[in-house]
Amino acid sequence: MSSFHILNLYEESDSSKRMGYMKIKLWTCVITVIIAAVMLRYYAVDYGKQQQTIAEDVVPIIGVLIKNDDFMGDFHECLKITGTGEFYREVNGKREVYPAGRVITEKRDVSGDATEENLDEAVIYGSCDDSGELVICNLKRFEEQPSYRGILKITSAEKGYLVINELSLEEYLPAVVSSEMSASFPEEALKAQAVCARTYAVKRMQEHTDRYYGAILDDSMENQVYNNIHSDAVTKQAVEDTAGMILMEEDAPADIYYYSTSCGATGEDLFDNEDNFSQFLRQGREDDLEKEEAWYRWNASVSSEKICGNLKEMNVEPPGQVLKLNILERTQSGQVTALQIEGTDGSVRMNGEYEIRQALATKSIVLQDGSNCSSLNLLPSAWFVIDDEYADDETEKKEDDLENTVFLLTGGGFGHGNGMSQNGAKCMALAGNTWQEILEAYYPEFQIKNMQRIENIEGKETD
Repeated sequence: MSSFHILNLYEESDSSKRMGYMKIKLWTCVITVIIAAVMLRYYAVDYGKQQQTIAEDVVPIIGVLIKNDDFMGDFHECLKITGTGEFYREVNGKREVYPAGRVITEKRDVSGDATEENLDEAVIYGSCDDSGELVICNLKRFEEQPSYRGILKITSAEKGYLVINELSLEEYLPAVVSSEMSASFPEEALKAQAVCARTYAVKRMQEHTDRYYGAILDDSMENQVYNNIHSDAVTKQAVEDTAGMILMEEDAPADIYYYSTSCGATGEDLFDNEDNFSQFLRQGREDDLEKEEAWYRWNASVSSEKICGNLKEMNVEPPGQVLKLNILERTQSGQVTALQIEGTDGSVRMNGEYEIRQALATKSIVLQDGSNCSSLNLLPSAWFVIDDEYADDETEKKEDDLENTVFLLTGGGFGHGNGMSQNGAKCMALAGNTWQEILEAYYPEFQIKNMQRIENIEGKETD
């Protein structure tokens, strides 16, 4: 072989090597780019999942103070607790598990089956499975033996036991909706109620008040009634269909209220004049939304003796035997906000619709459908006028029989009159309105939004 051919062979060999190196580098770059793209996509998706997990895994936990029989007080003398499934009792770090139906008694005066240890910490009851509930066997509610999701935290105080139910917000809400609104109401009304209940709870959670011994609120009418009537499939569905939705005022939960029944008064009325409002109450209006509701109009009678007793319960000194009731102030919608109670020993001024309803509370109330209501601790509403007064046994009042003087009232509506009327929501739903339209009608100044992650709200990471 000539030197030329040998040189050319070497040159061809070097050229082939260079081409091979270039191919290797090219494929290395391609593979690197592919790997980088895959990794970038993986981390982007993973980051999104992490962000989604952060949002989803923070579950708002609400603490509710469970009041005693018929919501009369905060403290319990004795508690009998069981579970619908296997449940546990934990105290001072020690946990014991019990079968479903086994009743455990917490009683301060230890005897018989009562627990015997000296309690240094809260006693915690919980279910061993997600579907189980805890039952307080000796607690009186509208429905017997109320049952609870989440845990029951029991602490001992000088006046008795305090019980706080801790559970997720979305588990809490169905038992509020069922207790605040009849499950027979149209589903759009129930959804509106669910949003109102969620908004009210979230607002209280954000405030972080210590008013209820560490709980956010209690289970009575002072806040929103919880678990007086068991939740069912209908109320659970209303909560699920509106999951996370609340009323917002700009970027914060709105401070909203709701009540049972309106008397028909609206923000466009001018009822601060006594004659105008009296005429309205007696005649009503044909186009009033709730005209057919039983609580739309009512009559009540309250005696001087009962008023004096009410005042004493309110720690207000009665002005002797009551001679006269004078309405001093009304709101534009007709609610009485200032009342003078004249008596044989002077007079007392009551301010605010709630105080006035306490002072005039009576068991003698007749609704417009003729039914009687005798289970209220307040006058049904502050929408009322004073008709007349007479003696129990005669048609005319006698000066020497003042103790038996009875005052006749004509009134309308049921509740404090602020925010959404629940029976009004029912009527709107029956007329075809959606839950969004119902809320927009009663709360035009607020927006319906998903609560997402609101700052300063109590939360707990899920396992």
